[in-house]
Amino acid sequence: LRAVVEETRALRDATALAESLSLLHHAMLTPRYARERLEVANELVSVSSAFTDRTLALMGMLWRTVDLFLLGDGSAERALADLRLRADQSDFAVGRYVVAAIDTMLLVRAGRFDDAETSAAECHRLGSAAGDADVLVSTYDTGEDFVTTPIGFAHPRTGKTILYVCQQ
Repeated sequence: LRAVVEETRALRDATALAESLSLLHHAMLTPRYARERLEVANELVSVSSAFTDRTLALMGMLWRTVDLFLLGDGSAERALADLRLRADQSDFAVGRYVVAAIDTMLLVRAGRFDDAETSAAECHRLGSAAGDADVLVSTYDTGEDFVTTPIGFAHPRTGKTILYVCQQ
């Protein structure tokens, strides 16, 4: 795909370049490419903003935010706030869904498990509304239905082990 991006770059077609960068980023969703992926996301934002393709620019912002969190970068929270604002302003359903998933992850990290469970329900609702085919529900130790977010945890109050599965 890198060769395709370079061929597309030579065409001097900003839309085609942005689309190819988006595909390249998606194909690089492994730890091996963590730093390179951030560079691709940054270029996607730059290229798509230059020709005012709002959807591709928002996808670039989304990928950049995810990449920054995966890298443990200190600017990740600022990128999340920016993505949240833009997703709400633009009615960007996928962006709102990913923001909800990250919010849920942050609540789990903070030990706020009841809030995380509530946030996960919102995440599932937003993912379903966005048409994400990867929204799955999986629980252990109960027959209850829970919702999706890319986390799993043992709830300290109830002792239930809850696994939320979601692939981006």
